[in-house]
Amino acid sequence: MAMGEPRFAPRDIPMLIEGTSAIGFQLALPDEPLRITALSTGSTHAVTFVQELPDDERFMRVSPQVETHPLFPDRTSLMWAKVESRTHIRVRIWERGVGETWGCGTGACAVAIAAQTLGMVEGVITVASLGGELRIEWREGSQIQMTGPAEYVFRGQITYPDQLLG
Repeated sequence: MAMGEPRFAPRDIPMLIEGTSAIGFQLALPDEPLRITALSTGSTHAVTFVQELPDDERFMRVSPQVETHPLFPDRTSLMWAKVESRTHIRVRIWERGVGETWGCGTGACAVAIAAQTLGMVEGVITVASLGGELRIEWREGSQIQMTGPAEYVFRGQITYPDQLLG
C-alpha cells in the first residue's frame, strides 16, 4: 500500500523548532533527555532508538511526556524502536490520544524511515510490534510502500434505547 511521502520539515510535522528537520533531536523532558527523530508519515511521530525496549514503568512515565510536549502543538505518537538487524526493527508504540497500542501503520513507516535516514537499516525493513509485522520500503523522493496483514482484533455491538434513535 502506498503511504505517501514522509515529511521532515518541522512546520510539516508539526514541531515548534527552527531548522530543516528534527533528525536526532535532543528533547528535554522532566526526568531525562530523549533523543528523537520526528517526522510526519500522515500523522506526527517521534521515534527513539533504544538498546532495549522500555519496561512498563519507563514506558508509562516517559511516553505521555513526549506526547504532550510543548514542542508538538498537535501532540505526537512515540515509537520506541530497537534495531535488531539491518532489516528488522522491534517496536513498542505509544499512540497520541490512545496510549499503548499493538500496531500502527504510519508509525511503522516512521520507524523504518527514521532508521534508514540515520543509516541503521537498508532495503525492505520489517517492523515488528505486538500486533504483528509490517514490511516497509522507501527511497528518498518516492512514496513509502507498506505491506502486511490486516486482521480483526476486536468486534463489538452497541444497543441504543429506542428514544435515542428518534
